[in-house]
Amino acid sequence: MGFAESEDRSGTATQITPIAGDDISDVSGDELKISSIPNPTIAWIFNKTSNKTYPISSWQLSSPEIAATPLTGTSGSAVSVDGDFGTISDNVQLDTRLFPSDFGFTSSSPLTCTMLEGDEAGVAHTNSMIMGIVNAGESLPYNNGYARIDYHNRITGFSSQGSTTANTWSSYSLTSSGLTYNSLPDIPVRIINARVESATGTAFRFIFPTGTSSRPGGIISNNTLTDNVLVNNFWSRPFRAISEHPLIELCTSSVEIPSSVEIDYQIVR
Repeated sequence: MGFAESEDRSGTATQITPIAGDDISDVSGDELKISSIPNPTIAWIFNKTSNKTYPISSWQLSSPEIAATPLTGTSGSAVSVDGDFGTISDNVQLDTRLFPSDFGFTSSSPLTCTMLEGDEAGVAHTNSMIMGIVNAGESLPYNNGYARIDYHNRITGFSSQGSTTANTWSSYSLTSSGLTYNSLPDIPVRIINARVESATGTAFRFIFPTGTSSRPGGIISNNTLTDNVLVNNFWSRPFRAISEHPLIELCTSSVEIPSSVEIDYQIVR
């Protein structure tokens, strides 16, 4: 979950509106409450702006509990910075996956995000902050790069499901007619890695049909040349590969058709 908004900030840091269409958090104006997780902790934070010529110069995540010592930084990624073969330009700005922390806020805390990027006079840019959240005391399962892969699937043809809505969680089926994908047996599997490509995409997350409000996800790549982002190597809960396959939600800074979704699966024995 997170924040994303297009605005002409004219060289002044402004608050960023939470991503629209989020039905697992409470939103009021510029405030976001992580209400679906009893004791939320941050595993990672990723920031992005829509124009790489005007990079993020400062960001802040705050709430009343941490107003005296908010989380701050001076960097972020940008759309299409990943244009060189093999690069991983979309690194997260905060990575505490081994020891996620609540930094002092709770599920009822109204979180706010403030950002500033380089000023292009009279032109609006989209700034966004994506947060990887886990419940306190729970480990964040992720693939360290040596996990067994039993099936790889590359899914294309999303034009049949329409365009995304900018700065909004837009959902897509990954098994519907009109898509091109590899046929999988309907057996228990888990996702152990995912890569999503969309021209101005920021983040993705999976929606499981039953059993949990958890929506594991990661960072979208904007270019076919880029390497995958480390936080995308996560483990999902088990599911049947066809009849229980999750949907996917995408957040992009422009209205567009997603290019592709690639998923690595491991059989659950």
